[in-house]
Amino acid sequence: MHRDLIEVAALLLSELVTNAIRHGKGAVRLVVKKLPSRLCVEVTDDGPGLPAARAPRNDHAGGRGLMLVERLANDWGVTPLANGSGKTVWFTLRTA
Repeated sequence: MHRDLIEVAALLLSELVTNAIRHGKGAVRLVVKKLPSRLCVEVTDDGPGLPAARAPRNDHAGGRGLMLVERLANDWGVTPLANGSGKTVWFTLRTA
């Protein structure tokens, strides 16, 4: 993988894990999959709230993480867990 891609993946992974720790609930689970043409990262927690990218307030240091994910990832989303007690936030990056 190209160095720039690794750095972007690490930044976005860090944003999702940080959000799960700060705003989620219960254990945080991380899955990273290297597929032939893309990298998939999934972060799961047991919190009921579904995150959404939003414009940050000028007087607030946070609130920019999902905007970074939205801008830098090839695709991203939030998948509620089937049992209703949590969600998986994921992104993909093309590797080829």
